[in-house]
Amino acid sequence: AAASDVYKRQALGYKEEYDAKPWFWSDQYDTKLQIAGLSSGSDKVLKAMRRPYKAAKFVELIERMREVRSDIAVSTDIIVGFPGEGDAEYAETRALCEKVRFDNAYVFRYSKRRGTPAAEMDDSLQLPEHVKVERNQDLIGLIDQIGSEKNQALVSTRQQVLCEGPS
Repeated sequence: AAASDVYKRQALGYKEEYDAKPWFWSDQYDTKLQIAGLSSGSDKVLKAMRRPYKAAKFVELIERMREVRSDIAVSTDIIVGFPGEGDAEYAETRALCEKVRFDNAYVFRYSKRRGTPAAEMDDSLQLPEHVKVERNQDLIGLIDQIGSEKNQALVSTRQQVLCEGPS
């Protein structure tokens, strides 16, 4: 592509070249779904996870997507109970979810994986399982509530769907 057909973008800390269409646009199905991995809404936890981005940059990315396509559905992955995640850090994640209003989220409880940097963190930073379960259920409840509100807004509207085969 000619230089005029290519633009540079910086999202979540990475610099890449893309065609002139926004990078999150799909020509294949004109998709309305974008999955973006948040991991945590806390910069402190993101840093501990060795993620190359900050929560504000993630929010900015979602806002840019919605500027281009207001009806885009955004899903994400979130890990709760990462070592060192205190009440304040969890509250930041919850607040970010309320602000962004994800259409769906895959919420996971952190679990130690042998050989990973997080598993080697000091045991005093590891959270009790009951805290991880509570946060997991709380965040799933929030995401379900937001999803229900968004789905309710679609009742009595006409929507186009893509069926690729039997489910």
